[in-house]
Amino acid sequence: MSRLERRTVKPIITPQATAKLSIKPEDLAKLPPGAKFENKQGNATATAKVAPDGTIEITANCDSLVLLVENLETEVYRLQKENKALVTNINKKETVELSGWQHFQIKGFWVCITIIAIYLTYKRIKRKWQKKN
Repeated sequence: MSRLERRTVKPIITPQATAKLSIKPEDLAKLPPGAKFENKQGNATATAKVAPDGTIEITANCDSLVLLVENLETEVYRLQKENKALVTNINKKETVELSGWQHFQIKGFWVCITIIAIYLTYKRIKRKWQKKN
């Protein structure tokens, strides 16, 4: 049995995601220290917060995903095994036994051919003898 395996790896990149955060500056200034505004859309996240020292921190990130899709194709060939079986059957001579009726037909055919040949030979010889006399 033969096998053929094909492996293909195809990278699939997830589409870009955007998280939009719209905040008025006066609303951001009213935030107490440690509080934050956050928006998440798909893989993207946008965050605005006030740090304990009073500074405003704005962070945005997007997890990029690359999926590797692996495709495995396997073909199994039984051809060699089947081919060997066929060659074995061809090489094996099959003996066929004839039935009694088939033997009778074959022998009867040869007896009829022999009788016809003898009869035609007899007629030919008889004509030659009659022409001479």
